[in-house]
Formats: sequence, structure tokens, C-alpha cells
Amino acid sequence: MTSERLSFKSDKCFRGASADRLLVNQLGGPSSFVDQGLKVFRGAVAFRYLDPLCRPIEDVEEQSKWCL
Repeated sequence: MTSERLSFKSDKCFRGASADRLLVNQLGGPSSFVDQGLKVFRGAVAFRYLDPLCRPIEDVEEQSKWCL
């Protein structure tokens, strides 16, 4: 799965009991996803974003004059 800002690349697909074990290990405890016959894909997720430059805010009184 890819988009302009989000990408996911899976190197493996789990089904059945293997998928259930992976979900319990990752999410912890009993999960409502277990025994649902789900396919679980494991891989790397990346999200790109631009961190805009901040400039002083002139019309703000008694607060920080910089955005975050």
C-alpha cells in the first residue's frame, strides 16, 4: 500500500492460528480480533510529513510568540 504520505510494505502474511498469536502478542491479552479468520500482514509503516517553519505571531499577548 502506498500513497503520497503513507506507505506500508509487508514481508509476510499470517493466517489462522499464526495470525491469532501475532495479534495477541502485539495487542496484548485476549483480543476481540482472535478467532475472526483474519489475515494479518506484518511489515514496515512510514509516514512523511512536512514540519512547517514557524514565525513569530505578532497579535498574541502574554503567550508564546512562536508556533509549534
